[in-house]
Amino acid sequence: MTLGNAAPAPGAARGGIAGEVLAEQLAGLARRLPVALATVVVNSAAVAAVLHHSLRGGLWPWAGALWLLSSLRLWVAWSYRPRPGEPAAQARQRLWFVGGSLANGLAWGALPLLFSELAASERAFVAVVLVGMSAGAAGSNSTYLPAFLAFLVPALLPLEVQLLRSRVALELATGVMGLVFTGAMVAIVRQGSRSLVEILGSRDRNRALAEELGAAREQLAEVNAGLEERVRGQTRRLMEVERELAQAALLASVGSLSASVAHEINSPLSGVMANLAWLERELATVAGEGGAALLEAVTESRQGAARVRDIVRNLGALAAPASGPAAADVRETLEACAAVVGSELRGRARLVREYGDVPRVGADRARLSQLLLSLVLHAVRSVPPGAPEHHEIRLRTGWDPVRRQVQVEVSDTGPALSPDDRARLFDLAAAPAVRGAQALGLSLCHQLVSGVGGSIRARGAEGLPNVVEVLLPVAAEAEGRGS
Repeated sequence: MTLGNAAPAPGAARGGIAGEVLAEQLAGLARRLPVALATVVVNSAAVAAVLHHSLRGGLWPWAGALWLLSSLRLWVAWSYRPRPGEPAAQARQRLWFVGGSLANGLAWGALPLLFSELAASERAFVAVVLVGMSAGAAGSNSTYLPAFLAFLVPALLPLEVQLLRSRVALELATGVMGLVFTGAMVAIVRQGSRSLVEILGSRDRNRALAEELGAAREQLAEVNAGLEERVRGQTRRLMEVERELAQAALLASVGSLSASVAHEINSPLSGVMANLAWLERELATVAGEGGAALLEAVTESRQGAARVRDIVRNLGALAAPASGPAAADVRETLEACAAVVGSELRGRARLVREYGDVPRVGADRARLSQLLLSLVLHAVRSVPPGAPEHHEIRLRTGWDPVRRQVQVEVSDTGPALSPDDRARLFDLAAAPAVRGAQALGLSLCHQLVSGVGGSIRARGAEGLPNVVEVLLPVAAEAEGRGS
C-alpha cells in the first residue's frame, strides 16, 4: 500500500512513507488487541462450558491453548514500539501480529470439524460465535487487512464448508449468508485500511507543505529585511541629493548675482588701482630708504588689488549670460575656473596645463563654465589635502579627428576608482556613495554635456590618474576650422 508520489516522511529516512504507514497500522493493532484478546478468553470459556457434556474429553484443553496464545499476543502488543525507519524490525513485528492472528484463526476454525458430534442447536451456537468473532476481528484488525485475513480465512472457511455441504436448508442458507457477510467485512476492512493510508499521506503532505511555508516565510522575511535596508539606504541617498541640490540651487542663485557684484566691486577697485599706480610712480622719484620701503608697500598693494580684479573678472565671466550664437573658448573658461579654485587647489595639488589649439565649442559661456567648474572642483576635492607636492591636477584640451569634436580632459591623482565606481560616477543617486558629495556635480555635468550634443566618460586604472573626458561639438562659426 503506497501513496504514489507522496513525499517521504521526515522521520522515516529509510522506510519512507510506506514504513510510516505500516508503523501506524501495527500501532492500531497493538492498541485494539487487549480488548480483542479479552473477547477471545471470554468466548472460548463460554464455548468450552456449553459444549463440555457433548464432546468426549471436553474443550478445556483447547480453551487453555487459546488463553496461552492470548497471553503471548498480549505481551507482543504491550512491547510494541513503532520503528518506521527500520525495515527489518518492522518485518519481524508484522510477522508477530499476522502470525498471532493466523494461530487464533486456526484454533477457532477447528470447532466446525466437530460438527458431526454436535446437535443442531449446538452447531448454530458455534456458527454464531465464529461469525461474532469474525465481526470483532473486523474491528480490531481494521487498520491492517493482512492480519484480518489471517484470522478470517482459517476461522470461517471450515464453517462455510460444513454449512454449504449440509442438507439442512437452514444451515445451507446460513452458509450463503455467511459468504455475503464475509465479503462485506473484507470490503469494510479494506476501505478502512485505505482510509488510513490516505490520512497518513495527507498528513505527510501537509507537513511538507508546512515546512515549505515556513521556509518561504523565512525567505520572505529576509527579502523584506533586505528591501527595508535598501529603502533606508536610498532614502539616505535621496536626502543627501536633496541637500546637495538645494546647495546647488543656492550657489546658482549666488552665481547669478556675480555679474552685478563684480560690476559693483570693479568701479571702486579701478579707482583704488589708479591711485596705487600714481603713488607708485611718485614714490619712485623719492630718494632714501624710507621712500624705498613705501614704494615696496604700495607695489604689493597694487599687485594684491590686481589679483582681486582678476578674480572678480573671472567670476563675472563665469556668470555672464549668453549673448548671440552659442560659442565659447574652452581654454579661457578653464583658466577662469582654475583662478576661482586657486585657493583650494594650492593645499592639495599642483596645476598642470596642457592646452592644444582648439576651436570654440557650441555651448554658451555660462553652461560651459558650470560644466568645467564642476569638473575642476571634483578633481581638486578628490585629492586629499596636505601633500600638494605628490599630487597634480591636469587640464588638457585637444582635437578628436575621428569624431571631429573638441576634447577636454580633467585628471587627478586621488584614490583610484574601480570600473564599477566609474560606471556609476554620473548616476545622480549613486555618485555620492562613490566619491562623496563632491561627485554630485558630475551627474549635473552629464546633463549639461548631453544638452549641447556632447558626451562625457570616466576612465582610469590602478596606478594611473583618474580622468574625466568631455567631447564637445564645434561652434557653428568655427565649423571647418578644427584640425
